Amino acid sequence: MNSIAKAVPDHDRPVAEWFPWNRDLGYHDAMDYVKSADAIIRHDLGEPACLAEYLWMGDLYNSLCYRAIYEAANKVRPRNAGTHIWKINAAWPSVVQQVFDWRLRCNGGYYSMRSACRPLHVQHSVDDWTVQVVSTLAEPRENLRVHATLTTWPAASSRTKNGR
Repeated sequence: MNSIAKAVPDHDRPVAEWFPWNRDLGYHDAMDYVKSADAIIRHDLGEPACLAEYLWMGDLYNSLCYRAIYEAANKVRPRNAGTHIWKINAAWPSVVQQVFDWRLRCNGGYYSMRSACRPLHVQHSVDDWTVQVVSTLAEPRENLRVHATLTTWPAASSRTKNGR
């Protein structure tokens, strides 16, 4: 939110049909990718109350995407010996496809990618609902235990009108 406020002076004056976006933010991010991501965010998490809440929702999804990329690569080791992403930063004020913003501030994508790339990492695979312990350590580790708690996210229809 701080980066948006510095780059887009009128960030706090949204256009009604684009809420919480305004024309300047739309200029930077109003492309088909963002429109489809916007629909997913609103469907899954509800309508945002303000721009700051919307940015938090978007950062959550950005975080999930970067984590999924590296955890999918982890799952197919050693067949996949490495994964590289060509774009990790925003070229101008943007809220998508980045692990740090145009002011070099880390966002959720960075922290999720860092977590997925730990030398010893426990991960859940959505495609087959398995849990893997991934290790890139030089030496094997023995007698490791994983403790997990299973939680569920309430269905969109069971949340209140504003998404909470």
